[in-house]
Amino acid sequence: MKVDIHMIADRLGYAFSLQEGFGSRVVMEARPYSATSGIQEDMLYITEAENTATGLLDRVWFVAGGLDRAPQEVIERGNYILSTYGVRELSEEINRIIRDLSRWGDRLLEMSLEDAGLPAMIQHANEKVPNPMIVFDSSYKLLAVSGHLDVSNDPAWERSLESGYVSLSEEQYISMKPKILSTFHHPEEDIYSFPHFGNRFYHKDIFYKNRHLAHFNIIEQVSEISAGQVSLARFICKILSIELQKKEMSIFSTAKLYEYLFKEMIANPSMGRAEIQDRLHYIHPSWKPYLYVLTIYLKDASREYKQDVLRELSFILKESKNFEHNDYLVVLLERAQADPLPAEEQQALIAFLKAKQVIAGISEMFPQIEQFSDAYGQSVRTIQLHWAEGKSGLFAYEDTRLRDLLYQIASIERVERFYYPPVIQLMREGDQTLLDTLRAYVDHPNNQKVTAQILGIHRTTLIYRIHKLQERMNVDLGDPDTLLHIKLTLMMMAVKERWQDPV
Repeated sequence: MKVDIHMIADRLGYAFSLQEGFGSRVVMEARPYSATSGIQEDMLYITEAENTATGLLDRVWFVAGGLDRAPQEVIERGNYILSTYGVRELSEEINRIIRDLSRWGDRLLEMSLEDAGLPAMIQHANEKVPNPMIVFDSSYKLLAVSGHLDVSNDPAWERSLESGYVSLSEEQYISMKPKILSTFHHPEEDIYSFPHFGNRFYHKDIFYKNRHLAHFNIIEQVSEISAGQVSLARFICKILSIELQKKEMSIFSTAKLYEYLFKEMIANPSMGRAEIQDRLHYIHPSWKPYLYVLTIYLKDASREYKQDVLRELSFILKESKNFEHNDYLVVLLERAQADPLPAEEQQALIAFLKAKQVIAGISEMFPQIEQFSDAYGQSVRTIQLHWAEGKSGLFAYEDTRLRDLLYQIASIERVERFYYPPVIQLMREGDQTLLDTLRAYVDHPNNQKVTAQILGIHRTTLIYRIHKLQERMNVDLGDPDTLLHIKLTLMMMAVKERWQDPV
C-alpha cells in the first residue's frame, strides 16, 4: 500500500500541522536531511528548525518533489511535528510505522485473495482504524460491521444491527433525504453529522470501473475521525472494491450455472436425479424444505420495461434464483415454512402486478429440486389459463388445477361426442333463462335456497323452472349421474369457449 504523511502523523499521535495538499504525499522512507545529500522523490526528510513563534524546537517535514536540492524556503515552510524525538530516532520510528502499515495493507489484500470474507476484512481493518466501520449495499443491507460499534446510546444503529439493514423511520428518512441524495449516492467523501445518529461519520462510496458496489462508513466513536483515518479508508475501499467485485462475479457465475441447469431441466423433463446432482456437486447447494416456482409473464415487454420489473420486484428477486426463459421471468422460491410468500411481500407483488396489468403464476410446493420442471409447468399453465380470461394479478396452481384438468379434457379430439345431448338441444333452443337456471342448479343441486338466491328468484319459481327443465330435456335432475354429465358438458363447453387458444 502507499503510505502518506496523514497516516504517519496519525500513528505518531503528536500535534502537527500540514500544509494544504502536503499530507497526502506518498512516503516510501524517512531519513534525516543533509544539505549535502541529493533529494529523492517520495522520501520524507526530517531536520531540526527553531519555531520562532513558540520558541520550541520542532521537527520539520518535507517531501522532495523532483528537486535537485532542498531550498531553504521549503524547510522554512515545512510541516512541523512537536516531539521529544531526536531527528534520527524520529526517522526510525516513522520507518517502523511505514513497514507496519505496509504489512497491514498487504494482509488485507491477502485476505481478499484467501476469500476470508468482508466481515473478517473489516475486523482486520479495525487494527489501524480505531473507530468502528460498516459496509452496506445499495438496498441498505449491512454487509459487514466491525466488532466494537457501540449502540448503547444510539437507537438508530441498534435497530440497524438487529434488522441487518441501516434502519431509519420514515420521518427520519424524509428529513435526511436531501442529504442522502448528495452523500450516499455521490462519489465525493466527507464527514457528516445527522441528528438521528449519535455520532458523526465518514462516508465513501465503493466503486469498480464507475459501477457503484456499496457504501463504506467510519463511525466517530472511539476517536475523532482524522485525516489519517480518511487516508486509510481510501485504501480499505480499494481492497473492498476488489472483494465486492469478486463476490459479484462469483454470484453471477453461480447464478448462470443454475440458470443453464434449470433451462435444461425444462427442456428435458426426464433428466434424472443423478445427473442433476452431478451438475451441482461443486456448489453444494442446501435447499430449504419448501420450494415453489413463480413465473411472471413478460411477453413483448421492452428491455426498459423488464428492467423496471426487476427493479420493482427486487424485494423478492434479491434472495431468489431467477432467470428469463421464453416470455417468462422464472423465480425459484426457497422457504423454511410452507407459505410461498410472506403476507407483506404477496400483497406488494399483487399490487404491482395489477398496477402494471401483468399476470404471474405460482406452482404447488415441491420438496425436491428434481421436480423443478413439473413445478415450472404448473406455474406457466396457471398463467396461460387465467390470461385467456383477461385477468392480471397473482394466481396459484392449486386453485387452477380443475381448470387445467378441464382444458386437458376439452382438448381431446372431437370431445363434442361426449357432450350430453339434452344440454346441446337446450342451447340450440336459446332459452337463456332455463340455461342460467340449469347452470346454477347443477352447481348447488342439494340446496334450492342458495340456487334461488344466486338467480335472484323465489324458491317456488325455482321449483317451477326445475320441473320445466326436466320436461323440456326429458331428464331426471335428481339423478347424480345425470347431474354430473350435465355439469361436465357445461364446463367443457365453457373451456372450449374461453380457453380455445391460451397464450
